[in-house]
Amino acid sequence: MTRTGQAVVTVGKEFSVGEYTVPDPAPGTVLLRQELGGICGTDLHNWQKGIQRATMLGHENVGVIDALGKGVTTDYNGTPIREGDRVVFHPRNTVMASGHGAAGEPFSGGLADNMYQSAAAS
Repeated sequence: MTRTGQAVVTVGKEFSVGEYTVPDPAPGTVLLRQELGGICGTDLHNWQKGIQRATMLGHENVGVIDALGKGVTTDYNGTPIREGDRVVFHPRNTVMASGHGAAGEPFSGGLADNMYQSAAAS
């Protein structure tokens, strides 16, 4: 069964919610199930600019590890991690939402049901 998740995509000043396939995590990444996603001044600034390409805002997030990619056993501090662990990650680290990163799609950001995160930043 194919897993799907929803994500908020912004074009200009318009928001839409779309459903996307959530593939398994790539090697060296973790798949997170979102619990919290913050909206900060950077998101407001980007929205006010009205970016004309599809963008996913959000980079202050908390999630639960849903799946570990091949080779992932620890976080960036060397602390062991496993499925079910709650994690917070550095907001400036690149995050891929709702499967886009692993699937090669152009979105990154945190306003989504699921995110991919480098294990080194979890």
